Amino acid sequence: MKIHPAILVTKPTDLIIQISDLIEVTKDFDIDIIDWQRTNTSTISVEQALEIKGELNLHFDLMCDHVLDKISLLVKEPRVKSIIITLDTLDDISEAFDIIHHHGKRAGLSINPDKKLFEFSVYLNDIDILQIFSIEPGAQGQPFLEERLELTNQVKEMGFKGQIEIDGGVNKKTIPILKQYPIDILSVGSALSKATNPQETFLDLQKLISD
Repeated sequence: MKIHPAILVTKPTDLIIQISDLIEVTKDFDIDIIDWQRTNTSTISVEQALEIKGELNLHFDLMCDHVLDKISLLVKEPRVKSIIITLDTLDDISEAFDIIHHHGKRAGLSINPDKKLFEFSVYLNDIDILQIFSIEPGAQGQPFLEERLELTNQVKEMGFKGQIEIDGGVNKKTIPILKQYPIDILSVGSALSKATNPQETFLDLQKLISD
């Protein structure tokens, strides 16, 4: 199990600050891009996010009604390692996965809290990452939805061989719970972005995972 800092910002300068705070302890960053009708929240654009400098491993989470135009930009960037799209996208999901894989990137699917297993199980053989939201997405600091973790056991029982990522509500209190489930990646937002010392907090969380 490893940690990816999740960055959800409305200004490019905040992206730079959050990455600078953690670059000494990790090169992997989840960049949240929000552009959908589900919430009123919106973030920086893909174009703005790609302007960030440095030797980074970027993992994009596209919470967007339309993803194909954004994917066409992301697949050209060598630092982009994975692209996760929402099950709620209005674009063709299979086409999105085909484009992502064609360019040698890892493809993922994110599942909002109102979705059931039968609604996304058809895609399990097509993805490298299943991201399960354990909060209502759209803003950091939302209540932790522990009941959503059972999906991790259910997809494993179905034979899913990709990585499972949990996004939302990850902190010192919830890690002991999360360690009881077959999870590969913890996407950590407000526990890091609101920390007085993000680097120290990252290391503390990583130690909790390892103990």
